[in-house]
Amino acid sequence: MAAITPVKDGNWLDSTVWDLERVPAYGDVITIDSFAVTLNIYPPTADIDICNRALMLLGNEAIENLTDDTKAVNLCNRFYVSTLKETLRAYSWNCAIEYSDALTETTTPTFGYSYAFTLPADCLRVLGMPYDEEYQVVGKTLQCNSSSAKIKYIKLIAASVMDELLQGAIAARLAAEIAFPLTNSATTSKTMWELYNMKLEEARQVDAFEGTSGQLKNDDWVNSRL
Repeated sequence: MAAITPVKDGNWLDSTVWDLERVPAYGDVITIDSFAVTLNIYPPTADIDICNRALMLLGNEAIENLTDDTKAVNLCNRFYVSTLKETLRAYSWNCAIEYSDALTETTTPTFGYSYAFTLPADCLRVLGMPYDEEYQVVGKTLQCNSSSAKIKYIKLIAASVMDELLQGAIAARLAAEIAFPLTNSATTSKTMWELYNMKLEEARQVDAFEGTSGQLKNDDWVNSRL
């Protein structure tokens, strides 16, 4: 588990680079405090709020921190990171869209495409390349036939900057993930999954109204800056 190391004035560590290689893997038991410090980006308050929304959906009392040794806290710690990533990957959320024209070329593919590039560390899902260029994501690399890679992608973002509806969808999915081990009720688990799907659809509909539906090839930012 990552050590918590605040700076001298008590503020959280600050960095413009997210080292996702150090983010605990699915199933690792961590605290949200350590997750926040691992990313070096934000206080964990928003994450605790999401966990509390999930617990309260299951009829549990709200918690004040995620360092207590209780079943509810341990389940939140175990499933929160994977739930956040999975929900972000599930849709092209406006608040999580990013662009990159600085991918680093890596080992040439043995067959198929001519070039391979290392994806940004914070990349959760590639949305496309300019002008509908063909590509394939293989592991943590993007393979294509262009000598320079420019992409639009979904990145891992802090809960504190997420749209409220996205936060609600994450909370519902977290409730679904921990429902059975916490309540021993298959009915409650099924109900939470149904709620998650409803929340996800609601968030998608609202998010879709905040942008046009044009293809990536018509994206002015991509075509002018990349």
